[in-house]
This record gives sequence, structure tokens and C-alpha cells, in this order.
Amino acid sequence: MALIHAIYTSIFQEGLKPDALEAILEKSRENNEKQQITGMLIYASGLFLQLIEGEEQAVEALLTNIKEDQRHYGYAPLVKEPISQRSFSDWSMGFAEEKPEALGKILGLEGALGAQELFEKLKTTKGWPRLFLEHYAERVKKG
Repeated sequence: MALIHAIYTSIFQEGLKPDALEAILEKSRENNEKQQITGMLIYASGLFLQLIEGEEQAVEALLTNIKEDQRHYGYAPLVKEPISQRSFSDWSMGFAEEKPEALGKILGLEGALGAQELFEKLKTTKGWPRLFLEHYAERVKKG
């Protein structure tokens, strides 16, 4: 079976309690392990940016579930492509919380000040997925 990775962004639904994010992570890790999906979730003041990787069929099924999840809105698929190896092989779901400004800087998206501005820039700017992979895959290796 072919490995792929996919990256999407969305906005966390306003009014959800902070522990909802922890519940999402816990359930994601449990489900991803069963489906042999790995990846990284970034949360930046209401913005989700997630990379998932695994067998194509499993990733596609997960993306369908994510798209229909009512805890976020504005689901925007950004990248979906074949890969030769996983970048986050030891993580059923890695997690990092960043300030939108810091995430924008990591991804080379200067001037993205808030979550909404960053959300829009992620959808229209090219070149940042490579920076995402380089930064967070390296961070995972360092522990």
C-alpha cells in the first residue's frame, strides 16, 4: 500500500471548553494507533494545522471524519501527496501549541498576526509545507 501525508487547517469552534482539545488529542492518539496513522497537530490560538501520514485508505477515511467534525470549521485541505517514508513515525499524534506569530515565523509567513490571518495565509501561500516538516520533524527527533 502507498503511504501519503496530508496537511489541513481549520478553526477551533468558539465556545468549546479548553479540555475539549485534550479530549481530541487523547481520542486521536487512540484511533490513530489502531489505524497506523502518525502525524503532528499544531494549535495556535484557535487555529489547527495538522499533518497526518499513513496508508492512503486510512488517511482518506480519517480526513473524511475530520472534515465532518463539528468541533471545528473552515476545514481547508492544503497538501495531499505520496511519501516514501513517515516524518513522524514514533508519534500517533504529536502536539505543539504555538502563538500564531511564532507559527507564522516558523513557516515563513511573516506578518500573520492572529489565527484568522494565519488561516488565510496558509491557504494561499506556497512553500511553507517543507518548513513545517523540517521544523516539527526535527523537533520530534530531539524529543
